Amino acid sequence: MLPLQTYATFLGLVAAGHLLRRKGILSEELVRRALLVLFFVFIPASVLTGAAGLERDVARSLWRLGLVAVGQYIVFMGLTLATARWFGLSGPSRDTLVFLVAHHNGIFIPLPFIRSAAGEAGALAAVFYSQAYFLTFLLLTPLFMDRDTFDPRTVYAQFWPLLAAMALAVVIVLMPGSPPDMLVRLAFPVISRMDTVTGPLALFVVGASLRPDSDGFKMDRVTALVVGLRLVVGGILGVTVSRLVDLPLAWRTCVAVEFGSASATVNVILIERLGLDAEVGARAVFFTTMLSTLTIPIVLALV
Repeated sequence: MLPLQTYATFLGLVAAGHLLRRKGILSEELVRRALLVLFFVFIPASVLTGAAGLERDVARSLWRLGLVAVGQYIVFMGLTLATARWFGLSGPSRDTLVFLVAHHNGIFIPLPFIRSAAGEAGALAAVFYSQAYFLTFLLLTPLFMDRDTFDPRTVYAQFWPLLAAMALAVVIVLMPGSPPDMLVRLAFPVISRMDTVTGPLALFVVGASLRPDSDGFKMDRVTALVVGLRLVVGGILGVTVSRLVDLPLAWRTCVAVEFGSASATVNVILIERLGLDAEVGARAVFFTTMLSTLTIPIVLALV
């Protein structure tokens, strides 16, 4: 269990971002740039920091954890498409739901919980799991989506910094002592410091992404479905899967929490760039982020 001070920090960062946005101190353009800096600079730094902390033997055994991430994606995509059909969602509403539920697990709220419950081994596994899930989404989603909505060339072009960081991370893990590995380790003091502020920055941006002229904290239908699928259904599935898979306890803890984690902050960028409902996207990321601070401890208690 995290101390109350940590919860207060989570809430304070989100509230500060939203308050500055409502007061007009943060413009929409500034928030958009903050999202881009977060995605193009700080999140890749987090990926490289995690890779630099992995031992080679441990990294090679992570393929089993990667298979679980692929399985989560398939289950989440199936549930999302079935839910959209059941509730009669189509067009932008359907596609917004798909991206908010099936795309990329949030990592910055779960990570302190996982580190507290499973130590550094669980935290490193969580970083790997999150990126394995993200890569699965990019590779398989074109099979489920209309090409007019999800043009792989357009989407992949948006994510080249993260994809480059993931490729470099693989080189670091599998080829220790290589020039890329030595370069990253030389820059480690810098990127590790960037990693420490990535989570707080992401939470601040989540609050700032809520538009001051929007319906505020209204729980619309798509947002409610995202919360239900991500936190409730995902949490139940996470606990179930963590008890079935033959993995170390730290990794099983990671699986349980990642299944029931929030929709990732980067979804705000992707939804806006694809012309989907950016307001609903920001609201759903906000609600799942904040409510996950309440649901993740329950999941951990059941693992």
